[in-house]
Amino acid sequence: MFNDKKHWFPRGIFLSQWIAFVNLFRPAMTIRYPHERAHIPERARWAVEINYADDGTHRCTACKVCEKECPDFLIELDIDIAEDRSRHIKSWHYRRGGCMMCGLCVEVCPFDAIKMGHDYELAHADPDLLEYDLLTDIPAYKRPRKPRPERPAAARPADTAKKPAKDESSESEKPAEVKTPAKVDTGADAKDGQTPSKEEANDA
Repeated sequence: MFNDKKHWFPRGIFLSQWIAFVNLFRPAMTIRYPHERAHIPERARWAVEINYADDGTHRCTACKVCEKECPDFLIELDIDIAEDRSRHIKSWHYRRGGCMMCGLCVEVCPFDAIKMGHDYELAHADPDLLEYDLLTDIPAYKRPRKPRPERPAAARPADTAKKPAKDESSESEKPAEVKTPAKVDTGADAKDGQTPSKEEANDA
């Protein structure tokens, strides 16, 4: 069974000891949390947050696109629409406990109203803290409309110029055509220019 002389040498034991010896002098890969904090990349995705502008206003128009695109149905928007078509956000509810941080809601938002946060300390002992409202009782953002630029009048080619209108008065001044009554053929014996008598008409 052990005909090969190489099988008796414990090569695996010495290899494991060599790996342990090399890693003994490498710097530590872990940090002393919470005394030390890890550096989070800029493109890291964590919980959803409202993307506020520089003046502190939000940009949510209550279009509900994020609510429709959420694969886990964790976003709920309760809004009111007035008669003038303006929208009022009652609540922008977010269930963070079931969120898988896919970022689809952020990608489909047409106005960049939400973003993925960088806070990775999201654990709580109370499960009620995993659900909260991002916006409450606030009017929706109304995007200002840009005025439409005036279009210059297109140059008309010479062949498409307006033709002079027909003179309708000249057509109305033309004499009306007089229709002559058709001649009645009273028989072959009738003479030209003479009307036949009653007897000749009866004979015919």
